[in-house]
Amino acid sequence: MTTAPRSRWWVGPAISSLLTLPPAVLALLVTLEAGLVYSTCDTACPPSHGHVAVGLACLLTSVPLLIGAWVLAHAGRFWHTVLCVAAPALALASVVSYFTMPHGR
Repeated sequence: MTTAPRSRWWVGPAISSLLTLPPAVLALLVTLEAGLVYSTCDTACPPSHGHVAVGLACLLTSVPLLIGAWVLAHAGRFWHTVLCVAAPALALASVVSYFTMPHGR
């Protein structure tokens, strides 16, 4: 049994892309500068490796989820909705991870 193709299959992934890209670009910029922030610190600076690792993992995971949302969108399955929600959530988690990094001296 086949179902009729959905006429607006692209709306969910488009909204997900619009919600994912701004925090992902911001997290990418912070990722590029994260190594420079503590480069002049000695041992007195607080550790920030965990925040950078979580932020980078969330950032790198949100991109395949967004691509998967576009791939599964035409099928209209349950996983399409999960991916459309998970991609912006992970991009936002990446930004939150970076912005909760402890400050140096």
